[in-house]
Amino acid sequence: MAVQTDIVQHLKHIGKWTADQVPGPAETTALMERKFDHIFFTGFVNVVCHVARAVAKHLTPTALELGGQCPAIVIQTADIEHAAKNIAWVRYLNSVMTCVSVNRVSAHPAVQKELVERVTFY
Repeated sequence: MAVQTDIVQHLKHIGKWTADQVPGPAETTALMERKFDHIFFTGFVNVVCHVARAVAKHLTPTALELGGQCPAIVIQTADIEHAAKNIAWVRYLNSVMTCVSVNRVSAHPAVQKELVERVTFY
């Protein structure tokens, strides 16, 4: 199969222990036919069903990250300036197209107003 051969050649270049992004459904399907020690899948819910079925054949341990749910929790004793800067940075990293982008913030009521002001500043 040409697609599978291309993937194998690609994997030879990136090392023994990891595989990086796989470009599409055909490539993903072909890649999932192989045995892995562990798979970390980041993607859409409609694709994860196919991945789960494919890796079940080999009983491969799999971590699924489906769209990212990354809360930021700011406690009363937090360094508000540092928290605000990091929340803003992570939120807008790569135009919010990362799985670690903060999608909600929970703050102690005593620091909430200051946190909102500082995040807005950044």
